[in-house]
Formats: sequence, C-alpha cells, structure tokens
Amino acid sequence: MTKQFRIGVAEDEPDMREFYEIVIPELGHQLLWAARSGVGLLKNFEIERPDLLIVDVQMPFLGGLEAVRRLSCDTVPVIVVSGFHDQQTMAKVDAEQILAYLVKPIREADLKTSIMVVMHQFEEFQKLRQQDTITLATRRVMQLTHVSEQQAMHRLNQLMIKEKRTLVEVSETILGAIDYVDDGKTSHV
Repeated sequence: MTKQFRIGVAEDEPDMREFYEIVIPELGHQLLWAARSGVGLLKNFEIERPDLLIVDVQMPFLGGLEAVRRLSCDTVPVIVVSGFHDQQTMAKVDAEQILAYLVKPIREADLKTSIMVVMHQFEEFQKLRQQDTITLATRRVMQLTHVSEQQAMHRLNQLMIKEKRTLVEVSETILGAIDYVDDGKTSHV
C-alpha cells in the first residue's frame, strides 16, 4: 500500500483540473483543492497546506512559478506542469529547484511515478536537513558551553526528554534562541 498524500493543484485549464480531480483519488491520494490561478494557489495554501503541489507554469494573473516563489516555502515539494518544454521555460523551472517537470498532455502513469519519486526525494532531503539542524545545534552548544560533542548531545537529549519534544524541535529552538541573542548583540552596536 502506498502512502496517501494530500495534494494541492493550480491549473487554469478546466480539462486538466478535471483530469486531476479524477486521477489523484484513483492513485490513492487526496485532492485538497484545485485552484484556477496562481492567486488561487496562494489563497488555498494559506487555508489548507498540502503535502505536495502540482502547478501549471503559465496561468492568468499570476503564473505557477511566481506563485511558488511567493510562497517562499521549501517545506512542500512541487511538481511543475507545462504545455511547453522550450529552453526559456526549462531555465525558469531549473532556477526554482523544482523536483519534477511534466509536459502536457500528462499520462496517469507519469503522474503516479512523479508523485512517488518527488515525495521520496523530498523525504530524504528533509531527513538530511533535520540531521544538519541537529549537528549545527550540537556544535553551537559545544562552542557556548565548552563541552565535548558527546556531552552536548547528552544535553540536547535531556532537554528533549524534559520538554517532550523531538530532537529536531529542540535543536531548532536552541538555534533560534542563539540567533536571537546574536542579533541582539549586533543591533546595539
């Protein structure tokens, strides 16, 4: 059984929206919403955040890539869809670090494969990011308290247990506090 993902779509073409409305549930996923424009994507995203976005490049008022850029959110993976595959479009997509690019017309099998590959890549990326956060927090604790790496990790683990939070959450809190203190030191200079 594959994991079910909550998917948000931004597509201005009615036949493509209908395709997603039919195919996404058939693939075992939930279609949260299907916006008709980049503006609709932004509004829907604020209300209900999906696990994955499928976004058309060219839409009226606000294109898909610009909408994704405005989200300034790297916590949701994006599959970009376009009727074009010229160099200029590809360069725009590449600049946004999009994980998958599908050219219309889309086949159900291609969408299924892209969803699974993108979500797997994104989960691996998130694991690496979390490990980097823990490593950075450990180093900062070592620097500030002059303890060994093992002692710093022990302190993080103790805090994790005491606060009933994950190691990543504790690490993010510590890094945020250190950044806040560091910003306070430089803002009064």
